[in-house]
Amino acid sequence: MKVIKRDGRIVDYDKSKIKVAIEKANTEVTKKEKATKEDIKTIIEYIEELNKKRILVEDIQDIIEQKLMELGKYELAKKYIVYRYTRALIRKSNTTDASILGLIRNANKSENKNEIMASAQRNLIVGEVSKDLTKRILLPEKIIKAWEQGVLYFHGAEYFIQPIINSCYINMQELLDSKKPQSYVDAALYFTQIIINCAKNQYGEVYVDIGCLAKYTRKNEESAARIVQSQLNELMDISRVKFLITATEETVDLCKQLSKTNLQYIYILNQDNCLKGGKYDDITRIFLENNIKEFMSEKYKFQKFFNQGVVTINLPQIAISSDGDEEKFWQILDQRLELCREALMYRYYALMGTTSDVSPIHWKYGVIAKLEHGEKIDTFLDSEYSNIYLGYIGIYEMTKLMKGVSHAEPDGKAFAIKVIDYIKNKLCKWKKASNIGFKLYGLISPEVGKEFAHIDKEIFGTIEGVTNKKMYTNSYHFDKCEELTELEKLKIESELQKASNGDAVTCIDFSKADNIDEIINFTYENSQHILNIN
Repeated sequence: MKVIKRDGRIVDYDKSKIKVAIEKANTEVTKKEKATKEDIKTIIEYIEELNKKRILVEDIQDIIEQKLMELGKYELAKKYIVYRYTRALIRKSNTTDASILGLIRNANKSENKNEIMASAQRNLIVGEVSKDLTKRILLPEKIIKAWEQGVLYFHGAEYFIQPIINSCYINMQELLDSKKPQSYVDAALYFTQIIINCAKNQYGEVYVDIGCLAKYTRKNEESAARIVQSQLNELMDISRVKFLITATEETVDLCKQLSKTNLQYIYILNQDNCLKGGKYDDITRIFLENNIKEFMSEKYKFQKFFNQGVVTINLPQIAISSDGDEEKFWQILDQRLELCREALMYRYYALMGTTSDVSPIHWKYGVIAKLEHGEKIDTFLDSEYSNIYLGYIGIYEMTKLMKGVSHAEPDGKAFAIKVIDYIKNKLCKWKKASNIGFKLYGLISPEVGKEFAHIDKEIFGTIEGVTNKKMYTNSYHFDKCEELTELEKLKIESELQKASNGDAVTCIDFSKADNIDEIINFTYENSQHILNIN
């Protein structure tokens, strides 16, 4: 049996700790009130006979209190409660030492050089403190329990102590026009400084249309793209900046420059560059040859809002708990969606009352708003300006558990679509009732998939094709074991993307895609997703 500690660590069950705790309380009561060795043994046996793979430390303590009172040891139970409370206070006074010292000493032997650098460690240490305060003080116990038991995942806890947003889209053309740069050098410098300031004052991705630099870029001059790249090296994590670019008459020279850099692009497909004989197909092929990973149709309704935060729900765990009973599945899904809604509302409340001075680049200088000094951002937390995302993990495993087949089969696909539509409709009801922009997010997060699979294996044991894997599949994606071509997979997944009215990302393996032209053209015609090629 494993025990989940308050800080999220998982340790082996140790019955001697129960014995020590009760005996310490025993020293403070009269002989008549003391628990005998037999009493202590009975309590320990009761806990062990529960046969749980995993148990919260608080649940063990609740059982001890209950059993002491059943034995008529009311005074002893009170002393044990005091002992428990005292220990909790000690823990609350210092819960981050081990994790922070581990970072400084590189206890996990990280090969990532950035994690060894002092500047990176500074940010990681702040993150550890934020996670600690989030779990102990800022979130209610039931949300923390749900998180620790793998019911949900609360993203961005490393930053939750600060009133900052997750991600945003920058309308760069408008900002550059207001600056009136006189040269491509000035334009590139303004461009990068705006991005850097945004990235430093939020914790998620920055999305920006880099095509707006095209009108400042002239042939036979130093590349504006090179200036952008050199300036952005100032950022700790340049991968958080995603540049939107498409090939048009105005941007074709800029595209050729950009294809030679290692910036992160989302290449926008249109009728002239979707590999169907268009005049800019050659630009698309250059981007493919240079390992540009993400493609998006111009028809895709990209979320040009800022994002307040994300909570993700574990769908396979609901299916496991339902044991194939669909009525039970929907009941549990409803309960857990309500927990997710509450967790998301804490994201919303954390930003309420924030003033424009917290991040002037976002709130005063026009990236999101042009508020006055000290003005609150509350209006911009409504659905007209921002989203708040519910992600989901494991449609594949959920469907296999409930229907015995994957969502590649008609029965499985029908059930998967029914579940996603149900969740989307639930979020629409939340939005209508609150005017908060709840959206369903086709999440890609291997970290969360691994955590959910690990927790469920600890709780439910090994389940073939489910918990015996290192991670659950992302959102509506297929497991690698499914014998589907990349195009077949793309076509099936496109039907599930429609309900993911936040953003949705579909992945294909370039080495297995022998019909890349068809895949690119399908992505252009079917506007429901961002295509990630790896």
